[in-house]
Amino acid sequence: MMSFETGVVAILGKADQIVGTGFVVTDRLILTCKHVVTESKGTLDSHITVRFRFPNQLNQVTSVKYIYNEEDVAVLELKEPLPTSVSPIKLASSSGLAECPFRTFGFPANFDKINGVWGRGSIEGRVDEIGLELLQLTSSQVTRGFSGAPVWISGLGQGGAVGMISKISKPDEYSRNQYTCFAISSEALIKLIKDTHLEIIRLSLKSPRKSSVPPLISNFVGRSGIIDRLKNWLFNFDETKKVGLVVGMGGIGKTTLLIYLAHQLKNSFADGVIFLNAQAGTKVNQRILIEDYQVENIGDQDLARTVRKVFRDKDTLILIDEVEKSDQVLEILELTGTCPVIISSRKRIIAAARDATVFELRPFTLDDSLKLFSNILKRDFSGQDDSDLTEISELLGYLPLAINLSGCWLKNDRTLTISDFIEFLKNEKKRLEELDYENVSLKSVFYKSYNQLQLDQQEFLKALVVLGTNDFNFEAAAFIANVDFLTAKKNLGVLYRESLIEIAAEKPITRFRLHSLIRDFVSDLFEDKTLYFHRMVDYFRDYGLKHSADSKNIYLEINNIRTAFEIALNIQILHAHLKDLALLLLPFLGNVEESVLFKAPSIRTLITPLRAEMAIGSMNYRRKNFNQAIEKFENVLDDISRTILENHDHENELMLLKSMCLYNLGLAQSDLAHVSLSANVSRDEVLSLFCQSKENYQEGLALAQNLDPFEDRIIWFYLQLAKQKIQQADLYKYPENLQSYQEAIAIVQFYAKTRYKKRLGLHLRSYINYYLGLCYHCIAFENMQQQKKKNRANKDLKKAHDYYVEAKILNEDPANSVFDMSHRAEILANLAEVTFKIGEVARAKMYVEEAKTIISEWNIQYLSDFINSLEKI
Repeated sequence: MMSFETGVVAILGKADQIVGTGFVVTDRLILTCKHVVTESKGTLDSHITVRFRFPNQLNQVTSVKYIYNEEDVAVLELKEPLPTSVSPIKLASSSGLAECPFRTFGFPANFDKINGVWGRGSIEGRVDEIGLELLQLTSSQVTRGFSGAPVWISGLGQGGAVGMISKISKPDEYSRNQYTCFAISSEALIKLIKDTHLEIIRLSLKSPRKSSVPPLISNFVGRSGIIDRLKNWLFNFDETKKVGLVVGMGGIGKTTLLIYLAHQLKNSFADGVIFLNAQAGTKVNQRILIEDYQVENIGDQDLARTVRKVFRDKDTLILIDEVEKSDQVLEILELTGTCPVIISSRKRIIAAARDATVFELRPFTLDDSLKLFSNILKRDFSGQDDSDLTEISELLGYLPLAINLSGCWLKNDRTLTISDFIEFLKNEKKRLEELDYENVSLKSVFYKSYNQLQLDQQEFLKALVVLGTNDFNFEAAAFIANVDFLTAKKNLGVLYRESLIEIAAEKPITRFRLHSLIRDFVSDLFEDKTLYFHRMVDYFRDYGLKHSADSKNIYLEINNIRTAFEIALNIQILHAHLKDLALLLLPFLGNVEESVLFKAPSIRTLITPLRAEMAIGSMNYRRKNFNQAIEKFENVLDDISRTILENHDHENELMLLKSMCLYNLGLAQSDLAHVSLSANVSRDEVLSLFCQSKENYQEGLALAQNLDPFEDRIIWFYLQLAKQKIQQADLYKYPENLQSYQEAIAIVQFYAKTRYKKRLGLHLRSYINYYLGLCYHCIAFENMQQQKKKNRANKDLKKAHDYYVEAKILNEDPANSVFDMSHRAEILANLAEVTFKIGEVARAKMYVEEAKTIISEWNIQYLSDFINSLEKI
């Protein structure tokens, strides 16, 4: 590998003091910054002195060849021959280098007795400065004196300078950006000097081989994370581990990713990029490998030897798509020497690539799904009219191919409205049929994986359909499929390796889930699921009864218990299980926890049907179907009122149930009002919903206080009244909205922090601190928009931070008997944002990673977009 520091020079000023750095780009030219030349008192055609790294090299006198007045670039010309130990530094493409590590070498003034200093950091991405393309860098080692130094990337190809350091930023009042600096990109440098110094361009951009890469797909969106990881792997390439394996289910976008990557990197390898399809066969692919090297009339018997000879010293990236078996790639891997190879496959284990670095593709985020729709339909769906496409994305499980096919249908079939298409997709039995487009079929894609299974493994997969898209463990799969534990474990391993199921919880791997479209595909393969439905309901009823006193274990399976409840409602023979399942669900209908209520059998008989209906309303609320939830809760209230008139023996218990139902109705109305703020709903309608919500909270609160004035559930009412104040603040402008936040704080502090302070459990105290943190968080955000209120905002941010931290501690306390991972994820997400704003970036990143882990393992989808936005910041 080239030792690039030999091409770096120190620029000297008066009294031979170092004023900056430059680097050699040809045998007679040096690049540096204009401000470095100016500081050395150099002007056009004047002479300045440079010093090479090694002490035994004489100082070289150079002339200033060219200064670019508008940009910070200067070209110096050597008057003496280049020392023999110095090698020019090649410029390389700076495309797609986000989060890539870099090295540099410079001459900072405070190290004047040391002949050069190393520096390293990472490239954050590209930015523009009045038309000049810059690279934003993060480094604690790049300081004054590095101006004009090369930004060196190694490992990709033979390495090269992707930019020239030009500016070190000063930290702001919050000490942010204290390690930020900027470099002029190699493309910008070449653009500036192309008319005067063509030899630099010829040196920098070698003519690539004739491309075997398919045309770039115009609708490519997202995937920045995995692209950055792939590039980072290439930049730090280890020849002993030459294979990268891109895996994922059918339709996830593996081919699209490889094509995009090939176009991104086509100028980064001296001998180009080669794209192969494993289905073409080994001999065909070997001929493609050598087709540009004037090798003619090679028989099959000499083909392998020729490939080995050609690739003995080549700098080529090889991409192999659609690999299904080792023998499709084994010989190519062996013949192509040390060239990096990236293969794509639905199979997670390929024997020929058992030491490969694995890069897993997952479904899109909602944001990327909408971007893809926008690209296909040529409309911007980032505003208020994206609700229908959001629903389509959810129905398709955010699978890229499914979204692409849907976009094509909506674009080209003018008789098809979005509403009609949604109705088609809601029919699970017909959903996949709607996604066939010309010669592309999702069913055929899924069949490729399904047909790799043995018959007993296919039957095992069919049994899992009754679980929907909920995550599940080994024991549940074994019971429902009626196989022993070891067989279940083995079969789940096979399904995972074939990308037919996803991991839902890692470290250790204990839980899995089906993608919604895989579920639809398998469900279409057989009609009678009755036996599996029975076993699923039996398992989760028995599981719930066994762990009824353990909220952590119940929470773990709450989605499956809900599904079992819905199945039992729809199958007459399973109605006997409804009571037990309803009792298990009741503590999770809202934040109100179950007390000693409803234990007597006579009360169960009376209450269970009402609670079952309430459970359905709660499920609609959790799925954000607020209108359906409101309708269900209102019906339950009517039923409770009738039951009270007919049964006076258990009036107190019914009143408490009514109080709980009013609480849930208030929740649904308040959240519907809040989401309506960003939709085309009038202000009066939103206010009306908030008022109805408040009335229901107050009525439920009065009932609860009459029954037990010290019950914890009373605090939940006050917390929801405070939350409503926070939501309602969005109706007002600054400073009127601050009043709502202050009222929310007053409610929480008076009723929760003072009146009931000694009686509160850890779970409730965690929520109290969380809501106080949220109030101060919102107030700080509003004050930050006002120039004169920034000091006040900083104080409020600190208060928000402290309350969030206390909420986190209480939530994670081992003595906390309520296992609430959604609440923990909410705390971490908001804590990350506040911590970032007060300047603790490393700690903020730690909170983001912790929140991401919880969101992934517990499938808490509603926070995903917020966390993704924090990551981008």
